[in-house]
Amino acid sequence: MRIRTIERALAPPAQTPDVLEHPCVRQLLLRYVHTCELQLAHSALAAAKFNMHQRLARWLLMCHDRIDGNDLPLTHEFLALMLGVRRAGVTDELHILEGMHAIKSTRGNVRITDRNKLIEIAGGCYGVPEQEYERLIEGPEPQVVHPASLNGNRLGNML
Repeated sequence: MRIRTIERALAPPAQTPDVLEHPCVRQLLLRYVHTCELQLAHSALAAAKFNMHQRLARWLLMCHDRIDGNDLPLTHEFLALMLGVRRAGVTDELHILEGMHAIKSTRGNVRITDRNKLIEIAGGCYGVPEQEYERLIEGPEPQVVHPASLNGNRLGNML
């Protein structure tokens, strides 16, 4: 009984919602999926190739990208979980970043004081997926090529 419920929950819908049939919406969603996959791949690369202080700087920058203001409500325990390290290691690295005047860490909060310094510390660990997101999602609206059958002619037009 439980397996059938899971199968139904995971089954694709019988009909695609009408909004997904619109070429602009479909292309935006596909570009978003692409940027999510790139972010995931870059996270795996960061975990394998970069030091803990670089990965921590990357995580702080990614959180800063997604929140208004400079205060990040993050605990050492959460950061340790996200980085796959011990909490004590995160505490040590936060102290080092504080000594470099890039952040100010208090209980349950990390304040970004020098974003450029964090970017410098993160090195090549941060920036590539963010640039791709900006190019594909936030950049100028790309032209959409419609299939010929939807355009009413055989060659298709650029909108």
